[in-house]
Amino acid sequence: MAKPYQLLRVTRIVLLVLAYVSGVANLIFAGFLPLVMGGEPVPLFLDGPAISVRVLGILNILITAPLLFVVFYVPSGIIHLLLELRDAVRRLAGAARAAAELNLAAVQLRLASPDEARQTLEQMSASPPGSSWSATAAYLRGLAYEGLGRSADARAAFERASTAHATTMGDGGPSIATLAQRKLKGPSP
Repeated sequence: MAKPYQLLRVTRIVLLVLAYVSGVANLIFAGFLPLVMGGEPVPLFLDGPAISVRVLGILNILITAPLLFVVFYVPSGIIHLLLELRDAVRRLAGAARAAAELNLAAVQLRLASPDEARQTLEQMSASPPGSSWSATAAYLRGLAYEGLGRSADARAAFERASTAHATTMGDGGPSIATLAQRKLKGPSP
């Protein structure tokens, strides 16, 4: 599925190059050169009235060059929006996956399966440090280590979680930092 999006990226680059090349070439060869060089009047249509080459150059500068630019640039912008939308969907899918993995680990801890919870958290999709997912994962990892009797690892995980003051356990739940600080104050098994 990555190949169609790679093709879209290449297409977008090609369209941008065509927009700039055609716009610049048209401005130079059909706009500025006729404007500067002048020449014999040319018929506007086959049997129509003759028009000055300089006037044609001005018309080309004002109308044709911008139209060529838009013809290539607008599809490129649409492709860019499509790629941005795809990336946003991926980020949302990643957030949903992280939430599901955290919920699974919490359930495993409730079912007194700290080793399974630890494994789930270790396999969890990478989340950026400092994000709410990483703080919650650190707290749950501390609980799992505590359940496994690994006090030093539990303490390290709780210390990481204790720095996330804006993160809560669930919607409207207690602060992760507060929960982690309570665990750090009390004796670890």
